Amino acid sequence: MTVAILGIVTVGPAWGASFDFEDQPVDTSQNGSNTSIVMIDSGLTVTITRSSGASFDVLNPEQAGFPGPFPDAYPVNWGQQALSPVANNDVADFFIATFSELVFSFSLEAGDFGMDPDEIFLEAFSGIDGTGISLGTDSIVWNGDFGLNTGDPSDPPVTLSVASGQGFRSVIFYSRSDDPDFVFSTYFDNLMATTVPEPSSALLLGLGLAGFAAVRRRTH
Repeated sequence: MTVAILGIVTVGPAWGASFDFEDQPVDTSQNGSNTSIVMIDSGLTVTITRSSGASFDVLNPEQAGFPGPFPDAYPVNWGQQALSPVANNDVADFFIATFSELVFSFSLEAGDFGMDPDEIFLEAFSGIDGTGISLGTDSIVWNGDFGLNTGDPSDPPVTLSVASGQGFRSVIFYSRSDDPDFVFSTYFDNLMATTVPEPSSALLLGLGLAGFAAVRRRTH
């Protein structure tokens, strides 16, 4: 008798592209030097804008002259720069990230300095520029510091993610606060996306059964 041992295959996220803003110009005045940013990694292009057309910055706290502990505000995996809406933080709009091809999963990290509670929101859309069919959402409400200026490695930035087997061409993301002076004031970094869909559980099961059947035929 022949015994066939079938291995279990574990499939995890395989991020194909990463965008961290480290190579983007910095405006130390925080007056909003960008109305769009275009970045390319691993063959994928992402274009970031704001829905209202408002300007925004890539912020380096040390270069901006933040007082006290703020020059060391970002966690190590954020590097020195991150995406900031603070130049127009009283505008209740959202960032739009549009991709050059279909993306099947996307994640980002968000952090703040804890001056006000924030709700952070992420949504994927089938079309460019946040249009078309909604294909997934993620959100979190965070009270207090999360990741920035805490000096506490147990209090990291939050991660939001969306995935769709259909694939999507854009995402929107934003934060909201009850403070009218800081309606949209959360920082974002480490945007990651994959352009290859992950095998579904059903597909993996089907492949396993097919392999088992093939082994049985060879042993009879």
